[in-house]
Amino acid sequence: ALLAVLLGYEVSYSELRDRTFSRREYKALLADIRDNVPGKFFVVDSTSGPISPATVAAHSEAADLHFVDYIGLMRNTDGTRSVDDWRNAASISNQLKEVAQAKSTRVVALSQINREGDTGGWKPPKSKHLSQADAIGQDADVIITAKKYSESAMTYLLDKNRGGIGNRLFWTNF
Repeated sequence: ALLAVLLGYEVSYSELRDRTFSRREYKALLADIRDNVPGKFFVVDSTSGPISPATVAAHSEAADLHFVDYIGLMRNTDGTRSVDDWRNAASISNQLKEVAQAKSTRVVALSQINREGDTGGWKPPKSKHLSQADAIGQDADVIITAKKYSESAMTYLLDKNRGGIGNRLFWTNF
């Protein structure tokens, strides 16, 4: 949706998510992204079956950036699910870090928060509230958490930034 606006398309995230955007315009948008946006990215999700760090590694040469939506749906190389045990989640997190380092690629992995992180305040949760594993927070170079601030704004916390300043709040309005 962000790229669409930058490329001159009038489309909302909701239209893309709900597939109410014209199919013809969507194909044109994808072609414009392919032709006008440098670099390549690969989205790893469970629509094509179970995913594992090996899935990301297999596509590492084809993309500069990999999106994993979401780490809780991933499986270990032995087929065990991330959500079954914190040790599985820790192993998957560590394997993703190894893939990123060994293949010189970037991995953006989405994660849910645990119950403790769902506070009533306006601030986003901290990395310690990531669901299933402290290892995700330990392996990640950058952690950004988000929370709905109002009907038209989100607030974010740059909780960890291995290469720079962390513990910074920022907002988006839409």
